[in-house]
This record gives sequence, C-alpha cells and structure tokens, in this order.
Amino acid sequence: MRKTCFLIFSLLIAMTSRGQVRFVIISGAVRGKTDKAAIPYVNIVLKTAKDSAFPAGTVTNEEGRFSLAGIAPGNYTLQASFIGYETAVQVLFAGSLSEFLDIPALELQKNTTLLQAVVITGEQADVSAKIDKKVYSLADNLSQAGARCCKTCRTCRE
Repeated sequence: MRKTCFLIFSLLIAMTSRGQVRFVIISGAVRGKTDKAAIPYVNIVLKTAKDSAFPAGTVTNEEGRFSLAGIAPGNYTLQASFIGYETAVQVLFAGSLSEFLDIPALELQKNTTLLQAVVITGEQADVSAKIDKKVYSLADNLSQAGARCCKTCRTCRE
C-alpha cells in the first residue's frame, strides 16, 4: 500500500513538473498606429513589474519583429520606444505553461514636436596639424597671455 501511494505521488509530481517551463520566449511586432506599417530598429525594453529591473532588451529587425529569449515566468512591463514616436507600454504576464508568448502588435503613435530655435556653437582647436605645418592658436590660451614670442614657442613645443 505504501509503495503504491509513493508510486502514484511520484508520477503526479513528474507529470506536473513536465508541464511547466523554466524560460519563456516573448515575441511580437511593432507597427505605426496610423499607417500600420512595420517600424524597424525600435528599442524594446522588458522590465519586471515588481521593481522595474531590466532582465532583457532588444531592437526590432527590418520587418519590425522582435524576440526576447530566456525570460523567467512572471509579471513584466514591455516598453517600445523610437525617435519621433511616443513610447508604448504594455503590461504582460509570462506564464510557465507555454514556452512561447506571442503578443499582439505594439502600435506607436507619431510624436511631432516643433522647436523654437536651434543654436549651434563651435570652437577652433588650439593646435591643428596640416601636412606641411603645425598651427598654434594663442587667442584662447590664458597661460600664454602677455608672454614673449620666444617663451610661447618654447611652451608650445613641449
């Protein structure tokens, strides 16, 4: 009787453990909300719902599809972001009964922002090397202000 109970109990445990997976593959696609066209090279970030830890991330391929492998079962938040679009966030649960989780297509809304002005500033390098000469700019060099020409040349060579 004890052997029979032990045998039935171990068979039940073996069947239950075979039905569960340790890791899940999450896959999906990213499309535009207005034209439904695939958006390539979108950043995909998977975060845990509990503490926003970063277990995985990827970039969509040319057809707008992505795949995240080796994800432990649990509650997650999936974020899709791309320049010129608003970030899409989807809450999902990766269960342990299926090895694959194919989520519906994420749709990104275009985000148009107008800039008031753009200011571009630049500086010339203090030392520039050309093929036949080396040019030193002393205009912005405060350590050489008021120095004699010979002293300045000696300092520049060092």
